Amino acid sequence: DKQERVKFADAVVVCPTYTNQEYDREPDDDWMEKERAVEEMVEKLHIVILETDPIGFQGVQFVDFYKMLESENEEDQPICDFGVYVSHIDLGGNALNLDIKTGDLVLCLDDKDFLNSTAAFFTNHLANIGKTRVTLTLGRNSRTE
Repeated sequence: DKQERVKFADAVVVCPTYTNQEYDREPDDDWMEKERAVEEMVEKLHIVILETDPIGFQGVQFVDFYKMLESENEEDQPICDFGVYVSHIDLGGNALNLDIKTGDLVLCLDDKDFLNSTAAFFTNHLANIGKTRVTLTLGRNSRTE
């Protein structure tokens, strides 16, 4: 007797995946309008420049934009879908003496652009900066002023 190694099912099972509309990877029709709105919002940011010892930022938590979406506070919502944001400031830390608020967008640190960086990259850079004075440039949504 020869043993069967492969056996095919008699019934066909159909497993649905995505619809064509759900799978569509084409940009939205209004992507240019959305991009223009983000550019306008960025242009309206209040720029905050902080010159301080990097130790002053030890009580500040920096997160990626998508983590800010979890905030229930309307003022803390990210202004755009990129960047590193201030999500929390320890009440007992040195950062309370700085002009820094939750929802602030990190623009640059000592002329190094961090708009396209992750929070992990930024905090690692900040921890290993090796300087006693740094200049942090933040963007603050003008509606929170």
